[in-house]
Amino acid sequence: MVGDGLPPHDTNAEEAVLAACLLDSSAVDKCLVAHLEAGMFFREQNGWVMQAIYDCAGVGWEITQTTVANKLGGRIDEAGGEPYLAEI
Repeated sequence: MVGDGLPPHDTNAEEAVLAACLLDSSAVDKCLVAHLEAGMFFREQNGWVMQAIYDCAGVGWEITQTTVANKLGGRIDEAGGEPYLAEI
């Protein structure tokens, strides 16, 4: 909504990026090449998920709901839990 005081954002687009990364690891590379940083996400929890995806990739783990949930650690419930990862 214009004039609501919030910066432009699209949480559906954020979720689409996360979903692409969870489904195809080459999407992670494209995000890195585009310099997409976890802190750029409007929804902070989506940023945490993106950072967990980057962390998994950084240590050579396969990007799956399970590995991302593991990397989220204590933040998994606050980020929406494994059901959120499955939903996106």
